[in-house]
Amino acid sequence: MRIRPPPAQQGPTRWTRSHKGAAWLVLGFALTAALLTAVGIWYRLEGQGLVRSLVRGVSPQADVSANGLPVVHLEIGREAYEVLEEQWRGAVQRGILQLDEPDWLPARIRLGDKEIPAVLWLEGDGADLWHADKWPFRVRIGDGATILGMRAFSLHSPAAHGYLNTWFYVESLREAGLLAPRYTFVNVAVNGEDRGIYALQESPSKELFESQKRSEGIVVRLGYSALWRGQDPLDAAEHGLPDLSTDPAATGLGLPALARVDESYAIQVETDPTWSEQAVTALGLLRAFSSQRLTASEVFDAPQMGRYIAHANLWGTRGGSTWHSERFAYNPVTSRLEPLGYDVVPHVSGQAHPLDLAPYDDLAIMEAYSQEAWRISRPEHLAGLRSSLVEEIGRYTAALAQEFAPSELELPWDTLSSRQRALSSALVPPQTVHAYQGGDPQAGNAPSSALEIRVGNLLRYPVV
Repeated sequence: MRIRPPPAQQGPTRWTRSHKGAAWLVLGFALTAALLTAVGIWYRLEGQGLVRSLVRGVSPQADVSANGLPVVHLEIGREAYEVLEEQWRGAVQRGILQLDEPDWLPARIRLGDKEIPAVLWLEGDGADLWHADKWPFRVRIGDGATILGMRAFSLHSPAAHGYLNTWFYVESLREAGLLAPRYTFVNVAVNGEDRGIYALQESPSKELFESQKRSEGIVVRLGYSALWRGQDPLDAAEHGLPDLSTDPAATGLGLPALARVDESYAIQVETDPTWSEQAVTALGLLRAFSSQRLTASEVFDAPQMGRYIAHANLWGTRGGSTWHSERFAYNPVTSRLEPLGYDVVPHVSGQAHPLDLAPYDDLAIMEAYSQEAWRISRPEHLAGLRSSLVEEIGRYTAALAQEFAPSELELPWDTLSSRQRALSSALVPPQTVHAYQGGDPQAGNAPSSALEIRVGNLLRYPVV
């Protein structure tokens, strides 16, 4: 009979294997955590774009929506998004967005297969900010790339910019050879969320000038945020500004010190001596005009300025009387400023508010104005624009009608026709001046060889 040896004691062996298993388990968890951390860092720095492109290759997102407009995708990180949300809430509470300087925040932008880094900030006035789902953005693209041929642009709700009216006004300026940005409509998605249709307007940049075959020049304007601060007496006092709420004489041309370089050229001015010198020249011209040290034709390109005023009167943009919203481009060839039809919304409902032409009491500018006003007051002017843009009018109207009321999308043909007649009548008035003999010819006995004639201008325009 075989006798088996007694079984070995298993207690110590089980204890040792249990501890070894726990150690391997802890080590496995640590390695997994480290690997996940490394993958996360790589994804944020480099892999995000690669993974998205691979995903799009399997299941591409729509780049043209059902309304036929291109889709612009904005990807904004959590921290940047929270900053934008706080700014928007503060702007809605105060009734105006006030930022001392653009608060550029990082983002990524995609259109089609092109995804590139960008920076953006919240931009707009009160009208732009009431639309909770349509924050207004100013976008600048990096890496020397462009979207729709543009490197810098703004995105606003069409409702804040007159629906189709601003687009049509800008097209009329470009047709007339006046500086104006490209303007179109797109769908916007923010972090994958559909925000609907936006109006996309090109910002001052090299591409804007190139699109109209012009030499790029620095863009200057009055300090927009400073003017808005002046509407609040306490805020105005804090920043050493005049109180515009109680001193209307301090507005507009009375504030030459507020002239500044448009933020689109801030970096060039800071880093490039050539741009810095051009900025000094352009700002000097604008301030000299606002303080009446130089005449209008010594500061502005007379043909461009006169023609621009004519279009502003037709469309009721009131650019000359509320010119804090106007921008002027310095032409390095002519050494003059040219009006830039950027960020100006036409007023096509109700009575027109013609420009105050007194600051432009200059024969060369008024001659250009009268010639252009006569041209665009002819019925064939609007008929020609309507014919040349008929396809785009139909496409944009159909697209926007899916989101906005059709009554808001009707172009103001009747209003413009009425203003055309008013422009034409103003150019051929029944009487331009009132003249009469001054003094009392019966007074005194001594004969006089002097004849006193008093003349008064009955028009808003200067008369020779």
